[in-house]
Amino acid sequence: MKFFLDTANVEEIKAINKMGLCDGVTTNPTLIGREGRPFEDVIKEICSIVDGPVSAEVMGDNSDDMVEEARQIAKWADNIVVKIPM
Repeated sequence: MKFFLDTANVEEIKAINKMGLCDGVTTNPTLIGREGRPFEDVIKEICSIVDGPVSAEVMGDNSDDMVEEARQIAKWADNIVVKIPM
């Protein structure tokens, strides 16, 4: 069994990860927006904390924008999994 956190709160992620209970993180633009920090900064910080996959959802309004954004986000860290809403 694997445990994935559904949050963008870095302090919560650090605490759970320190206990060895975090296999990855799934998040979305709404959760990141609640943290009051830039999307890219939050995702990169989470990726630096967690060894497992970190999902980052694109925010584009059309398929071309989403694909371009996904390609950029994928470059931020080796453990990013890009989510595209369908």
